[in-house]
Amino acid sequence: MSPAKKIIFLHHSVGANLIKEGALREHLKLKLPDFEFWDHNYNLFFHKFALFNHTGLTDDKSFITKTDYAIPKNNTNPDGLAEIFSQLVTNPARNTFSHLIKYDVIILKSCYPVTKISSQSQLEDYKKNYLKIRKRTDKFPNKLFILFTPPPLRSFLTKPEYARKAKEFADWLKSGQFLERRRNLKVFDLFNLLSDGITNTLRKDFCRVNPFDSHPNLAANKEIALIFIDFLAKLAF
Repeated sequence: MSPAKKIIFLHHSVGANLIKEGALREHLKLKLPDFEFWDHNYNLFFHKFALFNHTGLTDDKSFITKTDYAIPKNNTNPDGLAEIFSQLVTNPARNTFSHLIKYDVIILKSCYPVTKISSQSQLEDYKKNYLKIRKRTDKFPNKLFILFTPPPLRSFLTKPEYARKAKEFADWLKSGQFLERRRNLKVFDLFNLLSDGITNTLRKDFCRVNPFDSHPNLAANKEIALIFIDFLAKLAF
């Protein structure tokens, strides 16, 4: 019997809610029993004021391992991901990328603050960072890399022109222009699944009660989790 393939999901709070509220790990075990699903939230904070979601690495059994992969500055924005993907591979692992590349499937997600794109130069910087990430994935053709488009903000917390640029970024990231038919690089379009398609902001039925909170709600997480599992199941591993 061949060993289980291992997935690592690098995320922050939106990803944590998708796992917990959407029962992502449980659905994956039912649909893809030959895979292990590990995830990494914020790095651990070793003091009494640590936030609840600073859990570091969680294993396939939902056990918080009390270790982390030293995400530089806890940054999963495009520049932070590009920094991770610029790191050299060391053995034993002495940096984030060296830990991630041990997995068979590497999933990356930025959080919703990324979609507050206030200028064209900011948008172009995002694209440049993802092109750096893409270039590094080419060095590992036997690994599968999955990029999430970042989730939208709710309308109260952004501007129409910012939201339009966020839509443009998500559409570029999933486009053939970016992917160029790479077999080991896929994009899961979280942005367009969560946005209303008109204002390019978080759908009203996916909003939480708190008007200052852009985290998708329970209904959104349940729906997206199932869509993502189907997306994974259709990929040729």
